[in-house]
Amino acid sequence: MAKRLDPTYAQICGYVPKELARKFKVACATREINQSEALEQMIATWLEQTQLSTTYTSLAELVNAYWDEINTTRIFSDRLEAIRNGEKPTPVEHVYIGSVCGEIELVVELSEKISSKKTRKTTNGV
Repeated sequence: MAKRLDPTYAQICGYVPKELARKFKVACATREINQSEALEQMIATWLEQTQLSTTYTSLAELVNAYWDEINTTRIFSDRLEAIRNGEKPTPVEHVYIGSVCGEIELVVELSEKISSKKTRKTTNGV
């Protein structure tokens, strides 16, 4: 099925300088890749770079930014709410949150800023 007819695809458009458009078309032809595929790759890369370059000042802010994706992990919703409200995550939760945003070190760094008073007391090690 052509992407034009595929309901999981949407058309986007924009204007770029003619010389840039020409270079893009030549580069796609040289690499034997169609322009839609090249644009899809570039947009995905750009979105990833701009999302990661966002400066987060708190773990709650990071969790809010990735809320939908983090909600699909094995962290229970009550724990996610607690983390979103400033509670310190466990090491296992660090891994889950970090795997979603691709920045485990950032999750740990932001977690270390949380006051020890808000650290979750656990009896089962999770």
